[in-house]
Amino acid sequence: MIQFSKKELEVLPVFSSFADTGSQFADKIFIVAEGGRCFLFQESTYATLIYFLDKKVEGDQKFSYEIPKLNSLLNSCKSSDTITFTDDFILINDKSKYELSQFDGVCEYSNYFDCISNIGNWNKFSIEDQDKLKQVKPYISQIDPELKGIAMVSNYFIATDRYNITYALKGKGQGKGEPLVCVPSSVVSLINSITLNSLDLYTDKDYNGNIVQVSDNFFVFLTNVKEIVIPNIFSEAIQEVYNHPDTVTFNKKDLLEVFNKMLIVTNDKLNHRVYLSFDTKSIVIECKDDYYGKDSISTISDIPDVLLLKSFIVSAYYLKTILLSLKSEKVQIHFPSDPEREVAILVRNADNEDQLYIHNLYINYEGE
Repeated sequence: MIQFSKKELEVLPVFSSFADTGSQFADKIFIVAEGGRCFLFQESTYATLIYFLDKKVEGDQKFSYEIPKLNSLLNSCKSSDTITFTDDFILINDKSKYELSQFDGVCEYSNYFDCISNIGNWNKFSIEDQDKLKQVKPYISQIDPELKGIAMVSNYFIATDRYNITYALKGKGQGKGEPLVCVPSSVVSLINSITLNSLDLYTDKDYNGNIVQVSDNFFVFLTNVKEIVIPNIFSEAIQEVYNHPDTVTFNKKDLLEVFNKMLIVTNDKLNHRVYLSFDTKSIVIECKDDYYGKDSISTISDIPDVLLLKSFIVSAYYLKTILLSLKSEKVQIHFPSDPEREVAILVRNADNEDQLYIHNLYINYEGE
């Protein structure tokens, strides 16, 4: 029998967020007293969570439940309630009895304990403004396992879906692991669940993953981190794809007004594509698919001669999303001189480089 206050188990929603059905025990939580330690343990498909409790328990004991059900039961309890785990029931305030299925299974903890004991010898990388990871998370690929994370490169948080948008947001980080540190999307979910002053990631050459130290008594072991391959957009080869010298500056609100109307006639099956072309001091926006639309906005800067008579196919939907995210009222786009050979444009605030969006250009296939 082990008794807890509800506050001692307030970390359960975090465990629940990592539950999955990838293996027999991936959605189970183990409540363990063993060898003088009392801890919560969960081994899901992509992460192993260990939370040590400051509690003395006589003898070795172990209880295991489906974490979503246990979390729901505790959510229904009052903050002042006590929760007691016994072999037969879960007792609320030593009065109410609830029976949840328990599961037999052997979990090996010693390897994880060894890593925690030696964590001081691992490489440490601290992300100081990890709240910005939440802003980048929507741009994480939902289908490509290699891209299911956020990279930190040259103090930028970077996420990409490979096919449409890559987003880089300036942040702060320090320690070993630069110039490329990958943060899995599961860690971003963890940050959404709790408040952290900083995010500490530990790596070791002999371990295929990272350890996230949430607090002195809470550790998350991330597996398969090395399978995440976010491209370093600041490498010379990749910068040639998007960091073009020819730029056009305009007022953000003007293009947003056009896109609000243009999205009514664009084709969602073709990514709401529109064609951007130029007069001497204006951007012309056209929809040429099922329905036709044409509009234009004045620019702040002159149009470079090399861009005149050129046309670029972009997504009105994605470009509108980018414009809404940018903080400045004036926006600058870097256009390639040859849209048929180059593959992307760079969109950013005109007065700073805190936010960088790379938007892939679309190809005009015959018959579309």
